[in-house]
Amino acid sequence: MAGDTGSLGGELLSSLQNRGVWVKVATSTTVEITLGGASATIDPQQLQSGWNLVGFGPELTAIEQMLIHTAANRLQILRLFAFVEGGWQFRDILSEQGSLEQLDPDYGVWVYTQQPLIITQNGVEADTIDLGEGLTATLFATTAGGEMTDLSFDLGSGETARTVTVSAPSAVSYTLRIGDANDNFYPDIAVTTAANDLTALEPFTTGLQLYVYGMPAEAGSPTLLQDVAVYSGDNYLDTLIDPVTGLTLDELAEGTTLTLQKEGYLDVALTVESGQSVLYAIMQQASSTHGQLIENQYNSDDYVASRPLDASAPLTVPSNGDHQLGAVLLHRAGRNNPNQSINIRVTPYQGLDAINDVETLSQQVASDFIEAYSPTGASNPDELNSNPFWSWQIIAGAQMEVTDMTTGEVITDRSSSTLGAYATIDPYQATLISGKAEEYQALLQEFGQSSDYPAVVDLYVRGAQGWQLASTGVRFIDPTLDEATEGVDIYDAQESYAVAGQLPLNRLIIAPATTGTLMTQDSGGGLFDYVFVLKQLTPVTRDMTVTVTDTAGAPLANALVSLNWGLRELSDSRGQVVFSDIAMPLTEASLNLEALRNDHYRNGMALSVGDLLNNTEPAYTLQLRPVNETATIRGTITDVVTGEPLEKATVRLITPAALSQLSYDEGTFTAYNDPQANYRWQIRARDVLASSGGRLLRLLDSDWVEIKADSGANEGYQLTESEVVQALLVAEEGQDSSALFYMVGDYDLTLTVEYDIDQDGTADFSETSGDGMGVSVSLNPAYITANGRGESDSDYSLDGSIAQGFFVLRRLGSTVAQPSVLWQLDTPHETIELNQQPTPILNWRYLLDQLSTPQRVFDLIADGSIENSQLTLRAMVTVDGVSRSYSQHVDLAIPYSDEPLETLALHHGTAVPGGGERSGR
Repeated sequence: MAGDTGSLGGELLSSLQNRGVWVKVATSTTVEITLGGASATIDPQQLQSGWNLVGFGPELTAIEQMLIHTAANRLQILRLFAFVEGGWQFRDILSEQGSLEQLDPDYGVWVYTQQPLIITQNGVEADTIDLGEGLTATLFATTAGGEMTDLSFDLGSGETARTVTVSAPSAVSYTLRIGDANDNFYPDIAVTTAANDLTALEPFTTGLQLYVYGMPAEAGSPTLLQDVAVYSGDNYLDTLIDPVTGLTLDELAEGTTLTLQKEGYLDVALTVESGQSVLYAIMQQASSTHGQLIENQYNSDDYVASRPLDASAPLTVPSNGDHQLGAVLLHRAGRNNPNQSINIRVTPYQGLDAINDVETLSQQVASDFIEAYSPTGASNPDELNSNPFWSWQIIAGAQMEVTDMTTGEVITDRSSSTLGAYATIDPYQATLISGKAEEYQALLQEFGQSSDYPAVVDLYVRGAQGWQLASTGVRFIDPTLDEATEGVDIYDAQESYAVAGQLPLNRLIIAPATTGTLMTQDSGGGLFDYVFVLKQLTPVTRDMTVTVTDTAGAPLANALVSLNWGLRELSDSRGQVVFSDIAMPLTEASLNLEALRNDHYRNGMALSVGDLLNNTEPAYTLQLRPVNETATIRGTITDVVTGEPLEKATVRLITPAALSQLSYDEGTFTAYNDPQANYRWQIRARDVLASSGGRLLRLLDSDWVEIKADSGANEGYQLTESEVVQALLVAEEGQDSSALFYMVGDYDLTLTVEYDIDQDGTADFSETSGDGMGVSVSLNPAYITANGRGESDSDYSLDGSIAQGFFVLRRLGSTVAQPSVLWQLDTPHETIELNQQPTPILNWRYLLDQLSTPQRVFDLIADGSIENSQLTLRAMVTVDGVSRSYSQHVDLAIPYSDEPLETLALHHGTAVPGGGERSGR
């Protein structure tokens, strides 16, 4: 052994981790062996059937603790032998008898295991039993053989009650081990050939498993995070190192609040709920931009607005946006200096996860709505929350961080009592959590003063007393206008001076309707976190059920399901999530649905608003593909000077992940830009119609067609609307390029990203987008217009327009509910029934959906009626058995022969990030 520092008995030391070693020496010889290295907890998969000599590691000294840890291995541990203090000690696991009470991490243990029985369930042989509702089991017996016998198990209660029957080899007694989809295991249960009642299962108390996802700085999907510190109050608990396996926390009491911290991210607070075994968190990247205010700064400047002598001009924080910022604070003219020099960071919320105390906000929002509108039958928040028409949502907001520029410490008290009431301050918002400002502007313009379905957006701030109403109503500002229009404002003089250059020009800006909402100079307030909240009684809401399964159809519990990116829930043991009282958008074509789990790739789909309106109980299923490929990487970290191995070095594995941030926004698909990666986009038609009469669908089959291939340096990471439409317009070989054609309908898209990491000309790693990614191509809405105001009488008025985004049949002078309406569209060929479920509102994008189906467009082209055609939109209402019809003309004029590129538009799209795999070598 002398000099053999890298192996023991011919085996590498690295292969002996958690394995016991017998060393045979002569009786007259003394041998001293020193083995160094960090201790490690055993991987349960190291155990084999039969006898094993192993070390369990320093964290598994209690036998029960060891059994919980090794339960993931489908073998059953029956007996333990250990040499302790000069003698053998024994433990029989099933009878819980023997002298071995504790495991010594410095000594090996003999462990005897056995394999599960092969059973027959539903005519199929297997070594696992499917118990339903995400539960599986393995069956053991010490001696079994001969004829097969039946065993039955009663599980669940109420709607989930069920009986599972299997056949197994005959035995005197059996032991059943049950686990769920999250690798939570139950104590082994003795079962017999009679009926077995398993309705009161209690899992092992294994603590919480924590997984953390991070939101990218811009739009995109969450990705797994590491190096996240976990606190309970001021007490540090642990740090999440491996993002895939997560962090196991000791059992925590119900109601415990955990705070997650990671450099460069907003802190997140989570509350532990009863019976919770898995906890997911979403962390958002903090803004990298900030602004400074100096305590003793002399404030004179050239701004000519009326203000106190030597007081400064209006200023935004941050102030280096160049039309790129998502939110700013306007410090209005006349401001003074704060009590101390401060640095202010404003981070717009991208999701609800970073917003603290949402439940308290919910109660406050409901109370304020009751006080303002006195809705029928709702005198308290609980009654209002039970109203099926009540809906509220946080549409935007931002978190503040104020630091002392002298000490660098975060100032926790951001009120005027600490900072000084040095300015009149208001927030201006461009980045929304979900939806678009145009959608909310249209909603408020139509229903803001409605007695039936009032809607309002208010500003709330989170001060020392919690969430409080700061301002009622908002302004929608169009940065491109010179004059205000109905429902849309323009910047005033101070806003033009300070705000206009910081926020984007291509969208509406949301601001409070009054000034001094965060702070009023010489009065009070503070630099508080804030949110804009939409409150409404809406005529159209839906409860949506989403089921998440694996590719075999088995339910996946604790999958993170996102709706329109802002709403997120964890699936239950049946793989289900229910989103309640979802208000249907008036102007948007679709809602985005996505699911992911730490051990599965994400998947998503676009939900048609029209389909949601026509289904009172919408339900959807998302299948997630498991992450199957794993690899083991071994190496040694050494000191660059001495060459000696280094202990406790932090090692990070960085793999290409351009698709982790794949997103769709306003006609453009965008992946993470790796300049050296190669991006290949392909498209295929989902529904193919045969060509007829010389008018061609350019993609005549379901084969994939490449539409773009380029490097990230050459903008291969993006696919634009014009690139998609251009690809559809290019005639294939043999097609008549001058013939009329149509390309509307649904198309699948796929993106493959290849990386040549070592630059040898061979791809080393590739990623492919997930199933379900695609676009819906429609007629260009610019060519469809509403012709004037709809018919009305003393009872009803048909209002709204394509420009506004929706049509609505309103009952005049009434405080009762709106009538239920069936909508129709008359074309030269047919009358199209637009909805099966009555509703007073018609989302015009759904009308566009109906006009843009391939066969309908073909019919309109065939006789020329698509050009300069007048269609009729009709609202049919029946009251007291009497039917009435209200109509509005719709002009449709598509110049197919003149400007074909302009005749099409991307109606909506869905980006589905996928997974990577090794390629090349």
